[in-house]
Amino acid sequence: MNYFRVLLLLPLVSVFSSDCVCTTVDCPKEGGNRVIMGNGNAHIDYVYDYHDDQLVVTSASGTIYPDSLNYGTETTSCTQKYSRMLEDDGNQNCDAGHILANHLGGYGNIPTNIFPQDPHKTCLLTAGLMLILKMIFMNV
Repeated sequence: MNYFRVLLLLPLVSVFSSDCVCTTVDCPKEGGNRVIMGNGNAHIDYVYDYHDDQLVVTSASGTIYPDSLNYGTETTSCTQKYSRMLEDDGNQNCDAGHILANHLGGYGNIPTNIFPQDPHKTCLLTAGLMLILKMIFMNV
């Protein structure tokens, strides 16, 4: 069976777990947070630690199987609000970005898989990620 191991290198992203607005799914907690996405075929372990009294995602790694491809979901109003709570520039206009991309099976309704993404940099980020996604699709 083909699979692809992923290690996502992430900038420190603030997460205020006590401020989670999502009530139907778990929000990240300190330490390990395993999330199974992609129709059960993407197993990602996120690590959240405190940095200056703020909970931040410090790493994500896992395995995605071919059957997870294209089984991600869009963000929801809940995760969009959640990402804006994490935004640090005060504008409240960020996009809710997927840590594990939607096309790879990442769910947009789970706060653990969400980070605030600068809307002005989204198109540049998307172009680079599309090249990476293409390589993954070709090799999984």
